[in-house]
Amino acid sequence: MNKLYDSLTTEQISVLQATEQTKQHAINDIIISIGDRNRDMMVIESGEVSIIYTDNSGNELVIATLAQGDIIGEMNFVIPLRRTASIKAKTPTTIICYPYNELCQLIQKETLLGAQLLKTINKLLSEKLYTTLLQLSK
Repeated sequence: MNKLYDSLTTEQISVLQATEQTKQHAINDIIISIGDRNRDMMVIESGEVSIIYTDNSGNELVIATLAQGDIIGEMNFVIPLRRTASIKAKTPTTIICYPYNELCQLIQKETLLGAQLLKTINKLLSEKLYTTLLQLSK
């Protein structure tokens, strides 16, 4: 299930779906490269991806694995940073992409939908921060 739909009505989901672009990725395809400026948000429709951080020496560290329903890029959607990690397909993967500019226009036009989306994004970011803090405290 697409986590962006969590707090949306059936009608709002239909409106959001009008912005969706589906992309297929083979095993080991790079979906996002560290340092990219792209601010699109994505949801994994099927498959698994690895989040990979590359240190200054070129060593790759797999930070996490994401699967169906998980969201990629919600932090970059909210905060205009370069991508902080690379995303690589672990399995054949289908990604639903929400282009940044189209999503911003939708949020401005459909304010209630926008508020619900931003509420969901905030919840997801809070959960990720909490999980990260728990891992660091071990």
